[in-house]
Amino acid sequence: MFLLKMIRKFFKGLSGAESPTQIALGFGLGLVWGMVPAGSGLGITLLALLLLFKVSFPFAVVAGTLAKLVRLSAFGDATAGLVGFTLLEQLPLQAFWTWLLTLPVLGFLGLERWHVMGGAAVGAAAGAASFFPVRFLWASTAKSSSRACRVRSSSRRAPTRGSCG
Repeated sequence: MFLLKMIRKFFKGLSGAESPTQIALGFGLGLVWGMVPAGSGLGITLLALLLLFKVSFPFAVVAGTLAKLVRLSAFGDATAGLVGFTLLEQLPLQAFWTWLLTLPVLGFLGLERWHVMGGAAVGAAAGAASFFPVRFLWASTAKSSSRACRVRSSSRRAPTRGSCG
């Protein structure tokens, strides 16, 4: 039943029932969620945030699946590990990371591991880079479909079930 509800929400998003910002935020957070290892505290926290905030969860699942496929390849895993190593092992930043990662709540997230930190950084960069293009693309698609609906509704034919209005 949950799967059918997800499919229904996905097609609602395709039909324009969700705003372009909700879809873009869902896509961006889904990229971060997909690049982080699934069993880490950060992955669980991101899943809770996806369910808590009003973002498009089906689009987050699609983006997370795509990011997880990239992460499972040798390229994605090696990149995440290298980025995490670079971020965590810089001498000028070690005092900062020691202070930050010993805070009570942030210690649960598992950011001290290279692959978690690197996946979060790569996913955040990909999510931030994809937010505006996805939002613009979805907004232009919604405008063109609403224009087509107005043209169809102005004709003299009676509206059929499943049409725009």
